[in-house]
Amino acid sequence: MRELGRDMEKFGPGTARNLQRQAEAMEEQDLSGRMEEMAERMQDLREQDTRRLGSGLEKDLGILRANLQQVRDEYGAMQKDQLTRQIRQAIHELLRLSHDQENLRTRTGAPLEQASTALAHDQFALMQGTGQVVERLAKVGRKTMSLSRGLNVTLGYVLRTMRQAANRLGQRDWSAASMAQRESMGYLNESILLLRESLENLAQSRMPSTFGEAMQRMLDLAEKQGNVNQSTRKVLGAQGRQMSTGGHPGGSLSEEIARLAAEQRRIHQALAQLERAMRGHRGAQKRIQAIEEEMNSVLRDMERRPDRRTLDKQNRILQRMLDASRSIHTRGYDDKRRATRAGEHAYTGPNWLPDDLGQSFDFLRQAMKHALD
Repeated sequence: MRELGRDMEKFGPGTARNLQRQAEAMEEQDLSGRMEEMAERMQDLREQDTRRLGSGLEKDLGILRANLQQVRDEYGAMQKDQLTRQIRQAIHELLRLSHDQENLRTRTGAPLEQASTALAHDQFALMQGTGQVVERLAKVGRKTMSLSRGLNVTLGYVLRTMRQAANRLGQRDWSAASMAQRESMGYLNESILLLRESLENLAQSRMPSTFGEAMQRMLDLAEKQGNVNQSTRKVLGAQGRQMSTGGHPGGSLSEEIARLAAEQRRIHQALAQLERAMRGHRGAQKRIQAIEEEMNSVLRDMERRPDRRTLDKQNRILQRMLDASRSIHTRGYDDKRRATRAGEHAYTGPNWLPDDLGQSFDFLRQAMKHALD
């Protein structure tokens, strides 16, 4: 608890203090010492003392659990509030950029000969402002998966059309520049609608971070998989006993196998839904896809007849689920340097390349040269 409190210092000082208080309460109540005493009483078969100690421990642990639940809920509400404010700020900035883009398009419609350079510079400034909003939203996207799926692509279109408009303005092609500006306004407005949708997604999520929600869903599925594994082990035992006596699986055993296959299929369907929710986060998505492939093999086994290899596959699935839940939850909070293997990381920028592959007119360099002159 103390270690968790120290880790939380940089994310929520108030939460860290609450955790430290819970650690002090655990120490004052001597929970571990009382558990050791209870274990000794159980070994001595002193039932009355054991019940008394166990009742007190159960009560104190229940209070501790309720307190930790409250700490978690308060921290979750704080996270959700921070993310909501950041998304709303992005909406406000994109609205202002859309308004400025509309004004610039109006000026482009009736340009003065000497104003062509100024128009190009203003367009470039709008593109820079949009890029800054995109960078801030990328940081939000690393904290929550509530952002709408199409937002990255739409913002990429905004940057592309703004760059096209700036190129056309530099070439004094007013008609093409105005058309690109109109397209960028449309994509800006579409981005705002997607952000409003993201706010609704965030409000409806059980946890402020959808990574946390995905982890919880994976843990729930792992628990169900563990139950299926245990039932499969029992079925294999009953099946082995029947085969040793020269019999064949009876009706009740076949029905149990069919029930387990149906439960395994439901877990598979829930896993597929989770995989779709994790799209865009390739590391976690690939882990889930590997689990799905192994589960498909288990389903094929169950359609025929499960054996020891089926149970081994189910155990691997359970272990992979637990590993995946830790992978989803871990976000590199440790400041210590450590060697790690290379891995895949989700790209949060636009999924396009400029038509000229970056060999466009360098407005930034020209702006610096103009400022120096």
